[in-house]
Amino acid sequence: MPEMKKILFMAGLAAAASAILFLPPVLRAQGAAGEYLDLSPAEARDLLAKRSGDPRFVLLDVRTPKEFQEERIEGAVMVDYLSPAFRDEMAKFDREKTYLVYCRTGNRTKGALKVMRELGFRNLLHLSSGISKWKEAGFPTAR
Repeated sequence: MPEMKKILFMAGLAAAASAILFLPPVLRAQGAAGEYLDLSPAEARDLLAKRSGDPRFVLLDVRTPKEFQEERIEGAVMVDYLSPAFRDEMAKFDREKTYLVYCRTGNRTKGALKVMRELGFRNLLHLSSGISKWKEAGFPTAR
């Protein structure tokens, strides 16, 4: 009987390892604690097209007001991550909605996503490398 337990344990361990190794790339790209999904500019563009007009979806720009006024992704709302009021402003948002969050290169977004998780937001997506890579990919911006 001890041999059977050992065999079952090893089989379970092998199954778990296989599941992790063969996850779809988008799931492997999640934040360290599974907090959010990293999306490429192309994946973000496709998602924006699919969710256009969806009241349960928000495109969130966490750059400064100056950066936002100069250029943004169409349809974005802005909450400045560098503002001392960022946490208080985000606390006013609906935690049940899905948020695609971006900044210039992705660095501020990671801090913003951490705060959002602490506030109880669960449906979070990250535009990997921010609006910089979005523009490099040739996708449109608004003023």
